[in-house]
Amino acid sequence: MAEKDKGKKVKEKAEEITFYHKDLFEVPEDGSPPFLKGWKCKKCNKLWFPLVKYCMDPECWSEDLEAVPLSRTGKIYTCVDIYIGAPGFTTPYEWGYVDLPDGIRIPTTFEGEIKSFNIGDEVEVIAAPLRKNSVGEDIISWKFKKV
Repeated sequence: MAEKDKGKKVKEKAEEITFYHKDLFEVPEDGSPPFLKGWKCKKCNKLWFPLVKYCMDPECWSEDLEAVPLSRTGKIYTCVDIYIGAPGFTTPYEWGYVDLPDGIRIPTTFEGEIKSFNIGDEVEVIAAPLRKNSVGEDIISWKFKKV
């Protein structure tokens, strides 16, 4: 690749992200609590997470989906302590899945002391730093903390 083309590529690079998945998580500007977004099929009413392009029900396949707020609380389905994490993550941290009463299982990291989370614990979604981007800024995402 010519030097001229390399420079153009750098200029086209997306700005470093500081908010993770706006199509899945919302932090209202009015100060009300943050929430995850489910995607409800307007034809069969099935709920999906994360965002899908069409209803995954093999008897439906509708493309008519709308964002709906998911429950803010749930119960830990499983969790594990992570001591060697992905780039940008500060270790150790707790990772796992939360079952929401909506019938959706959410992958997540947990906010709180390592080894303090247990299967069945009641938790709620919050907005918190997930990791750092390549220039050292916090990337804000969903996490769950104990209720």
